[in-house]
Amino acid sequence: GHGESHDQPFISIEDSAEKIIEYIEEECGKHVRYIAGFSVGAQITSEILSTCPDITENAAIESGCEIYVPIPKFAIEYLIRNKYYFQFLADICPLPEKMNQKFIENYEKMSFQSLVNTASSNLYHRAKSGLKNSDANVLIIVGDDEPWVMHIAAKRMAKLIPKSMFCSVKNTKHGGMS
Repeated sequence: GHGESHDQPFISIEDSAEKIIEYIEEECGKHVRYIAGFSVGAQITSEILSTCPDITENAAIESGCEIYVPIPKFAIEYLIRNKYYFQFLADICPLPEKMNQKFIENYEKMSFQSLVNTASSNLYHRAKSGLKNSDANVLIIVGDDEPWVMHIAAKRMAKLIPKSMFCSVKNTKHGGMS
């Protein structure tokens, strides 16, 4: 549903993780050396690690919000129908200037249903308890200038994953490390 995959529907974080796991199992001998994800991709990475704890040796999770945000689906649909929605997203988690326009362009290409699925999946996703079984070395990154909820989520995840390291990067916005 994002970027170059905008013509394919985004179903859920769990569905995306399942597709990646299937790919790794079929094409990479069931194991890769490194997995990384940013934002929704970070949530997908966390889902992969919780489902298949030995799929990778190393992982990086950047700016993954793993805290349930109780916004009703009808409110999400209302927000998405608003012509200022994409700017609203960019304002909530400000990206570095060079990424901001690309972000808006990518989202404008997505179908309405993919936007709803992405937003609700993102807001309703929680870190799974299976993360405690992960054997991967996991770097959990959050920018200093990100919303406070991102910091809480990153610290919670670092406590949940045994071989993890939390890193807050100074003077960095959402996506500043990507």
